[in-house]
Amino acid sequence: TYIKRSVKMEFSFSLNIRATKEAVWAYYENIEKWYDWEEDLKNITLEGGFETGSYGTMELEGMPPMEYKLTLVKPFEEFWDKTETPFGAILFGHQIIDNHDGSVNIKHTVILENEDEQHLDFLKHVFSDVPQSIFILKNFLEK
Repeated sequence: TYIKRSVKMEFSFSLNIRATKEAVWAYYENIEKWYDWEEDLKNITLEGGFETGSYGTMELEGMPPMEYKLTLVKPFEEFWDKTETPFGAILFGHQIIDNHDGSVNIKHTVILENEDEQHLDFLKHVFSDVPQSIFILKNFLEK
């Protein structure tokens, strides 16, 4: 089943990468590798394993540390994490779609559970580095 969510505002970016889903997953499940592809990541922790229900703290450049929770982890397929903000909850989705031809599509999604138009700029800011982070992952994976 899919995670329960009421989509209010959502941005996604998807890119084809010549890699296996296992190779991509290695960059997801090991949070130390997040520093490789999340350029604005200053610090990250995770209590417990990389599994549904685990939580940790993330600190991005220019922002205070934020707690996040892994709301769905399906190895080699996808994971979602959730962070509460003053503007509403933000869900981050990371999906691996196997093309069965030696390539995968990586799709990252950012959802703000608030449909108030005044928060659109906030969501745009949060999403703004997502495409670049996927290109960084592509460069690591296709070396």
